[in-house]
Amino acid sequence: MLCEFRKSSILTIGLLSVHLAKQLASQRSVARMDALCDKIKKEPMAPEVAGPDDLAECLRGKPVEFGCALAARIALRVAPLLRDVLHPDETSRLDTVVLPAFHVLSALTVAGAWPERFQDLRQGTRKSARLAQGVMNGIQTELQNDVIDVMETIPDMDGHIHDLESERAATGIAASAMDVILGAVEAASDMTDHRGGLASDETVMDLVVAVGGKAHWAIDGANGHREVHLSADADGEEDIEPPSHIIEFWQAVNEDILLGAHIDAQGGLQTALETMAASPLWMNGIPAWASRGWSSLRDELPADDRWEGWISWYEDRLRGRLPDPEQEVRRLSIADGDPDNDPEEAGSSMATPPDSGQNAQGEEDIGGLDETGGSWGDYPLDDLLIRQENRTIHDVIRRIDKSSYVMDPDFQRDFIWDEEKQSKLIESVIMRIPLPVFYMAEDEEGRMVVVDGLQRLSTFNRFIKNELRLKLPARDEIHHRRFSELPAKI
Repeated sequence: MLCEFRKSSILTIGLLSVHLAKQLASQRSVARMDALCDKIKKEPMAPEVAGPDDLAECLRGKPVEFGCALAARIALRVAPLLRDVLHPDETSRLDTVVLPAFHVLSALTVAGAWPERFQDLRQGTRKSARLAQGVMNGIQTELQNDVIDVMETIPDMDGHIHDLESERAATGIAASAMDVILGAVEAASDMTDHRGGLASDETVMDLVVAVGGKAHWAIDGANGHREVHLSADADGEEDIEPPSHIIEFWQAVNEDILLGAHIDAQGGLQTALETMAASPLWMNGIPAWASRGWSSLRDELPADDRWEGWISWYEDRLRGRLPDPEQEVRRLSIADGDPDNDPEEAGSSMATPPDSGQNAQGEEDIGGLDETGGSWGDYPLDDLLIRQENRTIHDVIRRIDKSSYVMDPDFQRDFIWDEEKQSKLIESVIMRIPLPVFYMAEDEEGRMVVVDGLQRLSTFNRFIKNELRLKLPARDEIHHRRFSELPAKI
């Protein structure tokens, strides 16, 4: 039975380098987490959280650490909205807004899963969040002044005024997302004070509820403020029919609460916090607005080691993988300028085990090592380290387009697969048959050279760009079709 072929389909890539860090600690079982999430989704939502007031009631009596873990995950969910701050003529915003925001999200992940470790990160995290928010406020003020200046000096330039207003509205959405992130930082900071007896439960939980409310309006604003006021009851209060994006958001919060409560009852608070951190951000699938926002943001980020590391980091949060606390602390130490840490090491993504070593044809040799006719060249025998990563097809194609992957090294043969063999590879992916690992090696200039997998990567590249028509006569529903012509169900 055919399943699907998507740009989000995962490829496992092995990166070979003399500079790479050692493998991180083993991750939780994905299958076990998926089973648990499925169980949670089937449980009744009682009490159901559909807004800030419901959240406040639901958090009553729960540990403040649990509330801060919720706030951290809410902040992660609005991160794609930061895309709206980027502008082709303002590349500095990557370093003044987006990068600090990722540093803060990393610290919040630590605060949510390991509250006791946030104390050492607290000062730098608050500083980064406030600086980024200050830049956002400055951008909005500047755009507002530009609109006023144009209206006063050249009132008939409606088109230019409209462009400025549109940019100001977009940056306002990004500012709302940054406000959510800053609110989660303040909640985590007060949680630390609470652990020292300096803040009350109510103070912390009020901040958590405020984070939920801000996220509600940020997400609604990003989707055009589509909440509809229907009618007023006898007391004059209006009923509100929430749109799908709001329902999806609060459903995700509900699932966090149910998951945490379920684990807390079985294994205690710390186990619950780590389990929440290891679960997918959206258990029912990433909403369309979040998927579009993240894809757009990811495509705007530079194709270098630093940003690729952060891309992998965020996608691990989306998929649901427990981060390594030591790695997170090291990453943030580098952000604060600690010279004893290696940025390349901190930027490396989580390690995951590879899939099976055989392809759909039962062959282990699909365009790879056996084709080189040589050895590993100048790589030292005792220093070679291997890092394994999972990357989406979309991400791999993006790197190819930006020349981050060297597809034509001297030792590699040309692309020789015929269309029938290419078609069978695509069929394998549609059927979800595991593929062998793709191997790449770091050259002296830090580029990733394709060692094993040129034929497969080239096939994916051609198919995604509609340069390949499938030759699969036994598959009527996809035979002679390009990627853009595949049925919606595939």
